[in-house]
Amino acid sequence: KVFYNFVDINRFNPNKIKINIQKEKEKLGINNGDFVIGFAGRLIESKGWKEFILATNIIFKKNKKIKSLIAGDGQDKKEMVYLIKKLKLNNNVIYLGYISNMVWFYLLLDCFVIPSHWEPMGLTEIEAQSMKVPVISSNVAALNEVIKDKENGLLFEAKNSKDLSKKILYLYKNKKLRKQLIKNSLETVKNYSLKEYLIRLYKIYRSL
Repeated sequence: KVFYNFVDINRFNPNKIKINIQKEKEKLGINNGDFVIGFAGRLIESKGWKEFILATNIIFKKNKKIKSLIAGDGQDKKEMVYLIKKLKLNNNVIYLGYISNMVWFYLLLDCFVIPSHWEPMGLTEIEAQSMKVPVISSNVAALNEVIKDKENGLLFEAKNSKDLSKKILYLYKNKKLRKQLIKNSLETVKNYSLKEYLIRLYKIYRSL
């Protein structure tokens, strides 16, 4: 039996949150009309933070209206900050450090990226989907069991920053696709609600 994590769809529900998103963006230096991509996770190599930075570097050379938010902490923090400075991305990449309020973080995004080299089964992909944020994920086991390419998200080749940049630009340019991914993602999330989790758990206990 494969038992997946669940997401609190009541907590991760943008319709129930009363925050002036534009004002929150302005505090961070994000302008009206900017397309915001986000990464959140431990700052270690396997989470793919470096590929995310390199992909954004490719993107910003083509489009200055796309900005990145990074949330997280870890052993690679200094290396990441140095790379951002080296590539002269300080005006485009905003590093927020550790964020406890992930609901607030998702509200700021137009796209959430999960560039992990491997992943057992995270929560961020279904949290973002529940928050109506399109997801771009590396095409690795567990993640690709949840994210179906061009159905409820986009997949890219793991460790390939060029492919990731192409997928981000593709999503940015295709508003119709974004709406379709959000619609399909909300259907996906229903399968990962606490209610469905408890139903599956009960069935397993009954079968013993």
